[in-house]
Amino acid sequence: MPRRNPPPPTKEPTRDELVRAQSVVLEDIRSQLALVLEGSATARNETRSDIRDLKAELSERISLLEGAVRQNSADIKQNSADIIDLRQQVAGLRDDFDHRHELGRLPAH
Repeated sequence: MPRRNPPPPTKEPTRDELVRAQSVVLEDIRSQLALVLEGSATARNETRSDIRDLKAELSERISLLEGAVRQNSADIKQNSADIIDLRQQVAGLRDDFDHRHELGRLPAH
């Protein structure tokens, strides 16, 4: 079995090497933070745009619904008036029918 060579002894990094290594790590962190901030700003802008679009769409739909509700309310009022009129007509017809022999319109049975 071949013998492995022991790893070479490691030397202690110098102060300048440590500072350089920390600077590299710090720059990497700054770059990543910049990417996160940029992504966050983009997401915020997209969300605002989506909300604006939805608000415009919903406002349009609500306006249409408000118009339909106004028309339905007017139709209900007209229908209520028509029902009152029809009830009066039916009451008159009943009265005429009940008193038909008196009116001479139809023979009584």
